[in-house]
Amino acid sequence: MPHPRLMLYVSNMARRRHPKKVLYHFTLVVEGADLQSQANLDALYQVGCDDATFGVSGGVQHAGFDREADSYADALVSAVHQIE
Repeated sequence: MPHPRLMLYVSNMARRRHPKKVLYHFTLVVEGADLQSQANLDALYQVGCDDATFGVSGGVQHAGFDREADSYADALVSAVHQIE
């Protein structure tokens, strides 16, 4: 799968679920590879994107995450690495 181009739309929603972890909500806008194919969705799930919802709106692909992490940066970086 070719490397997608990513853009970030930030949601300030975060809540603590574990003493050291916080649940962060954010959306990545993805250009490039068709993430909607079953093969790509399966591959994304296998690499850890089981906390994301993938979709298309107005011809733009997006991945909405609800990710637990120690920091917002950790949550964002791990999601970007998994999609790439």
